[in-house]
Amino acid sequence: MRRVVRPGGRIVLLGPSWDLPFWYPKELRTKAQKYSWRVAYTANRFLGQVRGWFLGRVPFFVIDDPDVFHREFICDANAVYVAWSYEVIDQMKRWSCRLVYCDVDDRMLGTGSIVRLLLDYLLDSGKYSLGLFKRLLFLFPPYRYAESSVLMVLVR
Repeated sequence: MRRVVRPGGRIVLLGPSWDLPFWYPKELRTKAQKYSWRVAYTANRFLGQVRGWFLGRVPFFVIDDPDVFHREFICDANAVYVAWSYEVIDQMKRWSCRLVYCDVDDRMLGTGSIVRLLLDYLLDSGKYSLGLFKRLLFLFPPYRYAESSVLMVLVR
């Protein structure tokens, strides 16, 4: 992208992003049925993200054997790379591109029934400030743009 965009030109990226270490794409749902695999996946992703944040070595996690090669195709199950917004922005900075706009969809609310029930309880009870918790979490650079869908506009 950087090679074909003229200086001052814009690069627009829109797509899924599995920023949090325990999120995984549909392509891995067969493997994710095993609890031990999910724990190992989360640990590897988290350690990769820590190395990327502190040491500048971003993980660039590639799905070697996605379900699409062995199972019936399902819509939106065709990714072979687990993107992390932080590593995309970091790489683009190294290529002398500047992030000028970034937006995400409904930040970290999730769709799982347990997660949704807990969040609904917290929001309805008024006992906790979920907004404060999210603001604090998003202060950390690796999770500033955390969400499952992200729109980035960069200038070369």
